[in-house]
Amino acid sequence: MEVQEKKKRIRVVVEDDRVFHFARGTSLLEILEVTGRESQHDVVLANVDNRILNLHETIQNHCRIKWLTVHTPEGFRAYQWTLCLILLRAAREIHPRKELLIDHSLGKGLYCEFRDHVCRYPRPVRRIRRRMLEIIGADEPIRPVKGHGMKGAGVRPDASGKGAGKQTLFFNPYRCGEVTEVLGYPLLPSTGRIRAFDLRLWSPGMILRFPDEKDCLSLPPFIKQKNLFGVFSEARKWENILGISTIDDINGNTESGTLPELVKIAEGLHEKKIVALADRITERRKKLRVVLIAGPSSSGKTTFAKRLSIQLRVNGLVPYALSVDDYFLDNTLVPKNERGKPDFESIRALDLPRFNSDVLGLMEGKTVRLPRFDFMTGKSMQGPLVRLDRCQPILIEGLHALNDELTSAIPRENKFKLYVSALTHL
Repeated sequence: MEVQEKKKRIRVVVEDDRVFHFARGTSLLEILEVTGRESQHDVVLANVDNRILNLHETIQNHCRIKWLTVHTPEGFRAYQWTLCLILLRAAREIHPRKELLIDHSLGKGLYCEFRDHVCRYPRPVRRIRRRMLEIIGADEPIRPVKGHGMKGAGVRPDASGKGAGKQTLFFNPYRCGEVTEVLGYPLLPSTGRIRAFDLRLWSPGMILRFPDEKDCLSLPPFIKQKNLFGVFSEARKWENILGISTIDDINGNTESGTLPELVKIAEGLHEKKIVALADRITERRKKLRVVLIAGPSSSGKTTFAKRLSIQLRVNGLVPYALSVDDYFLDNTLVPKNERGKPDFESIRALDLPRFNSDVLGLMEGKTVRLPRFDFMTGKSMQGPLVRLDRCQPILIEGLHALNDELTSAIPRENKFKLYVSALTHL
């Protein structure tokens, strides 16, 4: 009988290497209370053998537990997803016949909107916000719904128990009040753990604002990002044209054999955008002499520049592509990174005075001897002699293309700046 009782108990090691024994099926909340950690209310998740779990989850096997507060990256992410669940519940209770979509990030928050409904006035948004505050004030439990779990990709600990640097996430639907949602990350144990948030009108929808990660009691200043929002709005229109809004939609096109047609339509939309940009540059060709294209690594800057060049040629212009890479200083003069190697990503690695002088000379129609950088020897060499017509645009693409320090001598009215990046999830 004693042996059977022992089998029913599990060994739990907490983060300070203290050992406890609990009955199988004990919840993490109960274990947290017994282990006597200070500021228990700050604990929002548990890392159990490299699995991130909600505190209502129960433990069935021997394990090691590390408690996670809201100030950890995992805890703050859970804070954000929990706010999403509270918003979805409040919206459903206030507007039961309308479906709220959490669309995309915007600033320090998420843009949301009702399907087939436009929010033009702040009053409906204020009602939802008041209901969210009531739910938070009631400190209602948020529990995983068993039997419908989805396992996320990850790596379990290896034989040494150290793991491989990744975590395995188990996604369950979570229930709060009468609302059940699958949100893709373990949530906080109760609504009362939310300290600060805001919900404000951003027509045609609203923005759910999050606090600062380092201080969950205060919200960062709100910055209007109209240009970025315009990009996301345009992406939504493209999704409607393509008839896709999720990965499942793309998978459906693959299974039905219509993916090649989808790709052609997407390419057509992209080409149409490039044509419009080429037309804008052509209309102002006497002023816009320098086209600057920037973006993160592997964002498609070079491919975009080539396609834009073709459309400019269709309009009768002959663009000249000037390579920023040819303006690197000799390796001995390039600033070093923390590993002691030349930091070619620093703008200080470029010969900025010569770059500006050469661009101005080309704009003025002078014959300019351009440099050529030899990456094999790490030295700047003599390049070709180049002379451009006075209306011939110069295409410059690179990591620092939008940095005004790169083109400090070029008048602002002569520059046309473009940023290329895959910002949306599809």
